Amino acid sequence: MTIFTFFYVIEDGGRSTLSLRMPPTVEDTSWWQFLSVSLVHLDAYHMYNNLILLGLTGSIFELIHGPVPSIAVFWIGGTTGALIEAAWWNGLKGTRLMGASAGGYALVSAHLAHLCLNWKETAFRFSFLAAILFYVTITIIFAFISSEYTVAHTAHWVGFVQGLLVGFVTVKNVRVFRWENTISLVSFFFATAILVSGCMKCGLN
Repeated sequence: MTIFTFFYVIEDGGRSTLSLRMPPTVEDTSWWQFLSVSLVHLDAYHMYNNLILLGLTGSIFELIHGPVPSIAVFWIGGTTGALIEAAWWNGLKGTRLMGASAGGYALVSAHLAHLCLNWKETAFRFSFLAAILFYVTITIIFAFISSEYTVAHTAHWVGFVQGLLVGFVTVKNVRVFRWENTISLVSFFFATAILVSGCMKCGLN
């Protein structure tokens, strides 16, 4: 599906209706576009970068926790990222929002939720944590030095936050403690609040 929509965007000159025109308006925006933005990419470089990210993070997460948590993390992270980016867009007018980056970032942070809830049960936990922190550090540096107003940094970081919150709710927990249940409940509340606030701000109520 990603490859198909990638070619569709190229043939349509980057004006695919599956992407979102920034800033969105009621006249040219449909609710399903906040879902479809995660399936379309601007060019091969954009798509392959995201495929590598999803391949590395998503496959490991799915092997550990199964397809349902993986789908929940990816789509909630990606959709919420698109909503918040659209609601508070401050980039160039007419830019098209597209890409699976927010969902990929969500899967990265969901691994942090896994480590937090299953620290003692996770093999190579220090190496795992170091790899995640290294990726996050590189991403932060890139965000600060990048002058590209067309890069949806807000969507990326909202996806990262949502991935952590949804991860606390959906990941498998080998040994459940009371404080972990509290974290899961609080995470569910904040993840829902962020998603709903994005919907309301974009007029999807």
